[in-house]
Amino acid sequence: MPNYTGRQRKLSDAEIVELYRHGLDAETVGFAAGCSEATVLAIVRAAGEPIRQRGKGSTGKRKPLALSDEEIIKRYQDGASAPEIALVAGCTAEVIYRTLRNANVPRRTPYSHSRTKSRSP
Repeated sequence: MPNYTGRQRKLSDAEIVELYRHGLDAETVGFAAGCSEATVLAIVRAAGEPIRQRGKGSTGKRKPLALSDEEIIKRYQDGASAPEIALVAGCTAEVIYRTLRNANVPRRTPYSHSRTKSRSP
């Protein structure tokens, strides 16, 4: 599939198809691959794989994450960013932010002094 955005994906088409085939949703695969959900679905279709319907078999509960809410909160408070935690947890950064908000954990300001001082040259 041609890439018109000029961005390079982080995962190959084969890796994207494999992650989708193993049950990850298109949004999560897209986040990990650095592309959109629509791109993931187009790649999966082009590979001849079946596309799952949204919400099929959903019970109204969120899908289980690889990290517990407590682990997410601890990692965030220890300085990890929401996108970094999301990669480990198998979800999007928005899910991480929602988890933090539900636990009343205050969000850091972007590029706060405490995070950037350890990364200085």
